[in-house]
Amino acid sequence: MKKKNGGTHMREIKFRGKSDLSMEELEEAGVPHKNGWVVGQFIGDSNLPLIVGPIVGCSDEGFNVKWWASVIPETVGQCTGLKDMNDIDVVIYEGDIGYDYHDDVHGIVKFDEGKFIYDVENVSEDLFEVADEIEISGNSWDNSELLGVN
Repeated sequence: MKKKNGGTHMREIKFRGKSDLSMEELEEAGVPHKNGWVVGQFIGDSNLPLIVGPIVGCSDEGFNVKWWASVIPETVGQCTGLKDMNDIDVVIYEGDIGYDYHDDVHGIVKFDEGKFIYDVENVSEDLFEVADEIEISGNSWDNSELLGVN
């Protein structure tokens, strides 16, 4: 935890995943999404991965969340807390594909050995050192062709 303005500040840990529900089903259930991708907290496991919204009630018997959505296991990625070179509203997630204008190549964001890395043609760099040099252009699930994978 970091001290910020005299108080304690904790980095929010978020996850993103592609729901296995249709966009219509997500909207009917009141689940916020962007093209079927949901962002929130990850619970469950590889057999039943869930992304859940804010906790709205908690007791000794359990807790309730505002919404939840089952997601496709391979699409689950953790938020890095970093933004790309444009530093607008593009937050980088594990599984994102970035474009490096200096080297004219695409690479992928991964979590490996306890840290986020940017992997380009099997060469890994610390994402914290290169995030401001790449532009996020998609993700490995929806845009695998950017990496030459079909």
